[in-house]
Amino acid sequence: MVQKELEHFSKRHLVKQWFLNRIRLTNHFDPGGIKLSLGLFVTGLIVMILTAMGNPSGFGLAVDMLLHILVFSGVYWLGIYLLAALLSLLYLPIPRLTIAAVSGFYGVVWRIYSEGNLEGLFLHVVTAGWAVFGLLLGICLIILTRTKEDPILIRSGKLAIPAASMVFLVFFNPQADDLNPVSTMDHSKAAPIESVSNPAENGSETIRHFTYASGGDQHRDEFRHGMEIQTRSVDGSHYIDDWPDSRTFFFGFDESALPLNGRVWMPDTDEGPFPVVLIVHGNHRMEHFSDEGYEYLGEMLAKKGYAAVSVDQNFLNYSGYTGIPSENYLLRPWILMQHLLEFQRHQLAGADHAFRDFDLDQVSLIGHSRGGQAVSMVADHGRFFADDDSVNGIEMIDLRSVIAIAPTDRQIDEKRPRLSGVNYMTIHGAHDGDVHNFRGDRQFMRTDVSSNENMIHKASVYLTEGNHSQFNSDWGRADMSLPGGMFLNRKHLMSAEEQRQASEVFISAFLDLTIRDKRDYIALFQDAASGSDWLPDSGYLTRYQNSKSKPLVSFDAGTDEFAFREGGESRFEGFYETKVRQAEDRAGNTKATRGLVLGTRTGGVWEAELSPRIKNRLPEAGGAIGVSLANLGHELEDDGISANPWEDSLTMNFSVVMTNGETVTLSSDDIHAIYPPIYSQYSRYPELDQTMRGDKYTNPTEGIFHVYYFPLEKFREQSPRFQPSAIQSFLLEVEDGPAKIMVDWMNWYPEDE
Repeated sequence: MVQKELEHFSKRHLVKQWFLNRIRLTNHFDPGGIKLSLGLFVTGLIVMILTAMGNPSGFGLAVDMLLHILVFSGVYWLGIYLLAALLSLLYLPIPRLTIAAVSGFYGVVWRIYSEGNLEGLFLHVVTAGWAVFGLLLGICLIILTRTKEDPILIRSGKLAIPAASMVFLVFFNPQADDLNPVSTMDHSKAAPIESVSNPAENGSETIRHFTYASGGDQHRDEFRHGMEIQTRSVDGSHYIDDWPDSRTFFFGFDESALPLNGRVWMPDTDEGPFPVVLIVHGNHRMEHFSDEGYEYLGEMLAKKGYAAVSVDQNFLNYSGYTGIPSENYLLRPWILMQHLLEFQRHQLAGADHAFRDFDLDQVSLIGHSRGGQAVSMVADHGRFFADDDSVNGIEMIDLRSVIAIAPTDRQIDEKRPRLSGVNYMTIHGAHDGDVHNFRGDRQFMRTDVSSNENMIHKASVYLTEGNHSQFNSDWGRADMSLPGGMFLNRKHLMSAEEQRQASEVFISAFLDLTIRDKRDYIALFQDAASGSDWLPDSGYLTRYQNSKSKPLVSFDAGTDEFAFREGGESRFEGFYETKVRQAEDRAGNTKATRGLVLGTRTGGVWEAELSPRIKNRLPEAGGAIGVSLANLGHELEDDGISANPWEDSLTMNFSVVMTNGETVTLSSDDIHAIYPPIYSQYSRYPELDQTMRGDKYTNPTEGIFHVYYFPLEKFREQSPRFQPSAIQSFLLEVEDGPAKIMVDWMNWYPEDE
């Protein structure tokens, strides 16, 4: 019995000794394993710090960083030593600690970036890149600790290769071969506007700034005790069914007591009331407040005599910890209307404070991202809130203008807003990594400017070097949160200051046009080069229409490539494709318009013969013919045609054929050169764009329409016998090929506009 116990003890002792021996031999084949593991660890700490910056908890950056570092440290060291020990127990003659460190590091970093919306090959390349960086850092540590006795020049030489490789990984940011920066100022012959001054700089009012709030904000004193005006809270529980307790803990209120908070900039004078402009942000991290990011707009508009308000809707935004409230697409316009109704309530109660100077007969709304969709839904509130008694009275407030900055355009209850009797403008950046399709273009087409009473305007502006976040001064330069956002391409963006300068010019000009009837600013939306003294040197593709514009040729329902719904017909020569189809965005979704596609290998001519009904819309004199056209040269390769549309110039001749048989021609080169397709490089590695976020960045371009204007006076200069009323048909000639374009309308624009 005793002998059996001794034998059993001996076996256990041998097993224990064997186990401990294998553990001691973990690094037997891995003399540099500790340093390499340490290099990966330090690199992991960098990733954790970036992750903490992009995923705030609301307790402060220091707390977030500390928590991420502590969790990573425990998981990393425990995990790699357990895995290395397992490899040692299996007698695998490999650098066990290094392999365990690389495996553990790769798994953690891969998980972080996959949660950050990176996908596919891009996700693996980024993870592997960080791992290589960590190993290079470990090699540097090995060199520093093993060559202490070497002369400094020798040590520096040994460090040069790994250090240079690390620098290369950090700064490697190649340019796509097809990315060709576009300048409107180089394309257009338009002279600068001289009749009016820069709309973003002609303000002279002294301003004051204050806040209004419902009180009780747990993070911002200006919405807790420091507000000038106390507002009521509103019950949004009929739209929200998933408001977690953690969100209540963070904000201090639940869905039944949503606050009406705002930041106000307005003239500090007694000359009111002042036109009201509400500005509302979109979806961002709720812990990273967004409403202060439009201070640049608020101050500029206040100096020009507007009462500007930046609305707080951060409590409707996404959190990495609490998600996002349900029905937030409906909540955003609903909250916006509650602010307007609150102003109205205070005025009706005879309140003696700043709200009395808000002119609710001249209201404009500016929205960014989801806020850009929200402002359109407010303008069409009857479509979405007809059964909601809580917005009764909103019809008494006169909404004049809506401006959508990089808006979303999601279908809500199988409906989208359709605007009528309200001015609409949208502005978007070609490198928008969030709302990557030009969604505002669809709302532009769903806005009806025909009016027998008031002059209504609509405009779209496409910034060839703009992105999503730079419209808000607090959102940074990346359209994804860290750490994934660091791999978005920023090399080819205009600076944040330039993008906000451009937005100030277009937004203030549109408000002055639609609120103060300063029609000289129409020229800016017809050709941005007319604002060359005000705008950064970049590309601006624009479209504009108003109530006096007359449609001459369009391709709506009932029209095909050969015959127009209102009479008239088409004839073609030299085109391999002539087809009327839906205009599509990058994702293949409709842009809410149809156009005539013309594809040619060597040049072609399209003749559009006008019916008497259409010819009756032409004036006796004056104005211009506007051709809305998109360059689809990026589709040539799919058509089996070799071309370089990004750099090859495209010349279009526009002619009018008169009843006497005379043809009068203007060349686009003499007025405004045709824009190439606009290429968007989303990531720092253009060859991997298509895999970065699933299929989101698959297509680097979409057909963007720009209106090219051919003044009738220019035709008269070519022929003294020219008379608009004598026009029989239009000729559109593409001089050389290969080329592919889409035309979605030809309109007449009156001379005084």
